Amino acid sequence: MKKLLLLGLYWLVTVSALAITTPEKINYQGVARSADGALLVNQNLGIQIQIRTVNSNGDVVYSETHTVITNQYGLFSLQIGDGSVELGVFADIDWDKDTFVELSMDFSGGTNYISMGTSQLVAVPYALHAKTADNVFSGNFGDLTNAPVNVSDFANDAGYITSANDADADATNEIQDLTLVGSTLKITNNATATEINLAPFSGTNTDEQTLSLTGTNLFITNGNTVSLASIQDGYEANTDSQTLSLTGTNLSIAGGNTVDVSSLQDGFEADTKLSEAEVDAFVANNGYISTEVDGSTTNEIQDLSLVGSTLKITNNVSATAIDLSPFAGANTDEQILSLSGTTLSISNGNNVNLSSLQDGTGTDAQVISLSGPNLSISGGNSINISSIDTDTKLSEAEVDAFVGNNGYLTSEVDGSATNELQTIALSGTNLSISSKNTVDLSSLQDGTGTDAQTLSISGSTLSISNGNSVALPGGGGTDDQVIDEFVLAGSGLYLSLESDGQASKVVDLSPITGTDDQKIDYFALSGTNLVLSLESDAEADKVVDLSSLKGAFKTSTTVTSNGASAGDASYASNDFVFGSYKLDQGTANYNSRMYFDKSASAFRAGMASGTQWNSASVGDFSTAFGYNTTANNAYSFAAGNATMASGLYATVFGYLSQATGNASSAFGQNTIATGLASFAGGGNVSATDAYATAFGVGSTASGSASFSQGNTSTASGIDAVAMGNTVTASGTGSFALGAKLNALFSNSFVIGTGSTSGSTKLSNTNSNSLLVGFNAVQSLEVTESKVTIFKVMHLNPLGSPPAGGVLGDLYVNTSGKLYFHNGTAWKEVSLVP
Repeated sequence: MKKLLLLGLYWLVTVSALAITTPEKINYQGVARSADGALLVNQNLGIQIQIRTVNSNGDVVYSETHTVITNQYGLFSLQIGDGSVELGVFADIDWDKDTFVELSMDFSGGTNYISMGTSQLVAVPYALHAKTADNVFSGNFGDLTNAPVNVSDFANDAGYITSANDADADATNEIQDLTLVGSTLKITNNATATEINLAPFSGTNTDEQTLSLTGTNLFITNGNTVSLASIQDGYEANTDSQTLSLTGTNLSIAGGNTVDVSSLQDGFEADTKLSEAEVDAFVANNGYISTEVDGSTTNEIQDLSLVGSTLKITNNVSATAIDLSPFAGANTDEQILSLSGTTLSISNGNNVNLSSLQDGTGTDAQVISLSGPNLSISGGNSINISSIDTDTKLSEAEVDAFVGNNGYLTSEVDGSATNELQTIALSGTNLSISSKNTVDLSSLQDGTGTDAQTLSISGSTLSISNGNSVALPGGGGTDDQVIDEFVLAGSGLYLSLESDGQASKVVDLSPITGTDDQKIDYFALSGTNLVLSLESDAEADKVVDLSSLKGAFKTSTTVTSNGASAGDASYASNDFVFGSYKLDQGTANYNSRMYFDKSASAFRAGMASGTQWNSASVGDFSTAFGYNTTANNAYSFAAGNATMASGLYATVFGYLSQATGNASSAFGQNTIATGLASFAGGGNVSATDAYATAFGVGSTASGSASFSQGNTSTASGIDAVAMGNTVTASGTGSFALGAKLNALFSNSFVIGTGSTSGSTKLSNTNSNSLLVGFNAVQSLEVTESKVTIFKVMHLNPLGSPPAGGVLGDLYVNTSGKLYFHNGTAWKEVSLVP
C-alpha cells in the first residue's frame, strides 16, 4: 500500500477589475511517500483532480488528469485547470458555491486512481469569482446605477461666479486692515466696526517690578529680599565696585576689558563747553528767548506730590489727579524670590543659575592652621598669637601671696591635722563612733543574738543560709545517692538517702549552736569527721562526727550526679547520670553517658565527644542514642553515628544523615531531609522540598510532594515521580519510569529506556502526553488529540469477527484482511498491494 502526504497546497490566482484576463489555473503541490514513510523519488505518478460543489460528496462539475514526475525530494507540482479534461469546463465552475477538490493517484503512473481524500477550497481560489463580480466598474458610467448627474457648466445664469468682478464690481473692498489709535483697536473699511480697548493689556496693569542689589542682598519691589552671600567666596562691603574710566573714546572697567565707543558720536570733542560769545549769539531776532517773558525764572519749575495713591503736579491748581491705585499691591504679583544653592527662583516664574557669579562651589571651605605662634587662614592672612600666655601655673611665691589676712588658711587652726578623723566599731549589736555615741542594732536582726541559720546541700555544694557555700570533696567510698530528707530540728541535722531502706540519720550540731550568721571559712571532710571553722570567731575548728553515717552509701563503680557536672556548668541540675563525666577508657577525650535532662525532659545515651549533648544542643522532649548524635529541636529523635535531627518532630537514623525539616525523616548513610514532612532513605539521597520523598542511591526529590526512587533519579517537578536508573521528572505532575529517560513536560508520562550502550536519554516533547520508547527511540506517543505510532503496529489475527464491535474498531482476520466497524457492521478495508 502506498500513500500521499500533502506538504502544501497553495493557490496563485490574480483577477483584474478592468482589462487583464483572469488566469484559469490553480497551482498545486504535494509530496508522495510510501506506506513506510519513504519518499517516492523521481517516480512517475498518475494524478486525477475532481471539483465537487455543495459538499465533499457533491456532484463532480469538473475532472481532469495529469502525469507528473516527483523530484529528489518526492515533490510534484501541477496546475488545476491545465490538465487533460475528463468532464466539464474549468471556466464554467461556479466559485460562488462551496467547492471541494478530490485528489486521486496511481503510483505506477497509470490511470488506476486511488482516492487520497477530499478537501474544501476556502479563500484564495475564490478570486476566480472576481472576474464576474456584479459591481466592478467598467469605466462606463452608463453601466452604473446612481451615476452622477451634471448640475451646471458653471455659468453666470446658474448662480456661479465666473469672473474676477464680484457682485459689487469691486474686487478689493472686502480687503480689511487693522488700526490702533492709543489703546483702541479697530478694523478698517467698516464704519460700524467694534472698537477693542487694549488698555487692560498695557503697562498699567503689569508688575514692572524692579530688582536692586545692596551689598549681597537682592531686592524686588513689593516682594522679599534674598541674600546672595552664600554664592560668593568672601564678601566684603563695597567690593566688586569696579571703576569705569574713559580715555579718549575707550571705555574701560577695572579688572575687565575696554570698549571703543567712538561709534556713538559724530565728531568727538573733548571740550563741549560754550564760550560767553557763543551764548550771546542766541539772540531774540534769531528766534531764541533771551529774556524771561513773564518776568519769573522759577514759576515754571514743577514738582510732584503723592497723597495716598493720588499723584498730582504742583503749581497748577487745575492739575489732573492721577490714580496710582492700580499699581498698588492689589494688582501686583508680590512675587517671592528664593535661593536654593546657586539657583535663584521667583514664584510663579523661572529660575536663574547664579553659579557663574562665583569662582567656587558655593562655600569658601577655608582652612585654619597653626604653625608655631602663627595662626593662618587659607587664602587669607596670618596672626601672631605669641602674646597669649598659655602657662597658668602659679609659682611658689604666687601661692605664698595668699596669706591669712586675705581670707585664706595658711596653717591648721587647732594645731592638729588628725583630730577630725573618726573610727566606727561594732561590738555585739552595738555600733560606736569614736569620741561620740553608741547605737544598739539588735532590732535589725531576727534573733536574740543567734541567727538559727539553716544548712542545705545541692549536689556536692553545702550552703548555710545568709552565708556562703562550700563544695564538698568527692569520693569517700560513697555513691551519689540523692538526699531525700535534709531537716534541722533543734541542734540535730536529719538526713535520709533515697531508696536506702534505713531510718533517717541524725547529726548533732550542738557544738556550733549559739553563733551568729558568720560565714564558714573552712569546710573539709577528714575521714568521717566534718571540720568547720567560722570567720573571726577566734575559736578552734568545729568537728562533726559523721561516722554514724558510714556504710549508708553503697560503694559502686557507678556514680550518680545531682546538679552541674564536674567542670561543666552547662548541664542542668536535677539530672541523673550513669557513667562518669569523663570516662577515660585509656583516653581522656571520651565522654560516655546515659542521662535524663530533667530541665528539658530529654534523654541521652551513648557517647558525645563534642558539644552535641550540651544544654544548648538538647531539644525539649528530645532523644539521642549513639555516637555524636544531635537532637536539638523539640520532640526530635536521633540515633546512630554523627546524625542530626534539627527539625521540629524530626527523626534520623544511620550515619552522617540529617533531618532538618519540621516533621522530616532521614534513614541510611548521608541522607538529607530538609523539606517539611519530607522523607529520605538510602545512601546519598536528599528530599529538599515539602512532602518530598527520596529512596535509593543518589536520588533527589526537590519538587513539592515529589517522589524519587532508584539510582541517581531526580524528581524536581511539583507532584513529579521518577523511578528507575538515571531518570528525571521535571514537569509538574510528570512521571518517568525506566532507565535513562526524561519526563520534561507537565502531566506527561514517559516509559522505557534510553540508549543501552551510550548516554542518550529518551525524552518527551509534549505536555499532557504518554510516550513509550526503547533504546532512546520513540515507539508510541499518545496526546490529547491523537495517537502516533513510530514503529510497526501489530494486530493479532482473529479467526472470526469479534462480537460487540463499535464504531472505529479494527481487526485483522487470519486471511490478512483488515476490517473496520462503521457503527453497524464490520466492513472490509481495501488495501493497496
